[in-house]
Amino acid sequence: MKKSKYNNPKIGPVKGWNIYVDERGRTVYFDILTKIGYVIDENNQRLFYFFHNRYIIIIFGIILFGDYLLDLKYTIAIGFILIIALELIFRFWYLNKLKMLDNFTPRKKASVLNGLIEDNNPKKTLVMAVLYAAFSVLVVVNAVTQHMGIPLIVLSSLLSLFTAYYSIIHVIALIKMGR
Repeated sequence: MKKSKYNNPKIGPVKGWNIYVDERGRTVYFDILTKIGYVIDENNQRLFYFFHNRYIIIIFGIILFGDYLLDLKYTIAIGFILIIALELIFRFWYLNKLKMLDNFTPRKKASVLNGLIEDNNPKKTLVMAVLYAAFSVLVVVNAVTQHMGIPLIVLSSLLSLFTAYYSIIHVIALIKMGR
């Protein structure tokens, strides 16, 4: 039976905030609240990406709910419920499944930029740069044209800044790959 490429747990190097590489070359998530490191192996990468980006996903959800729910109070309440639920699931279910490193000291940071350069996939990096840039514009245009109200326009603008930052990171990676 042929293995589907979509079931492959290896989706690329895990890089970003609070991600480090230990002395054995393993990718480690360092929880700044508990000061414990958690080893992220290839089998845990896909779910880790979801939890690592949980706040951005919730912001997407709030913007979408704000588009369809009539009352801003309900939208914000749903957002807070999602934040609490995902944080509890991340801390009490997911992190408990990972190997803990109690004496881990963060030293070598695994940055997104270095990860993109190491991945050395200019086509994918270019596509992601363009998509992040387009999204950073479209999310604000959507909020304004849908007359979402000031709080959701501000939230959309913050999301726009975040995605513009990632677009710039991808462009810098492309430039460094070309050297």
